[in-house]
Amino acid sequence: MNILITGGAGFVGSNLARHLSSKGNEVTIFDNFQRGKGNNDLLKNCIVKKGELDDLPELVAQIKFDLIYHFAAQV
Repeated sequence: MNILITGGAGFVGSNLARHLSSKGNEVTIFDNFQRGKGNNDLLKNCIVKKGELDDLPELVAQIKFDLIYHFAAQV
């Protein structure tokens, strides 16, 4: 499956990315990296795209994702 994780550099997103990629999925991380640092070991098997949520429609139009997890948030 081709999976997108918004906020994927945060704790929850990066651990989910590691798990999903270990199961053979193609995982794309989308994050602005302002808060989440993204553990390089957790993201090493993922495609990483840096951007803001305003950029998300363009990414989704370019790439067909089977599943999207949304963890991007500001608190």
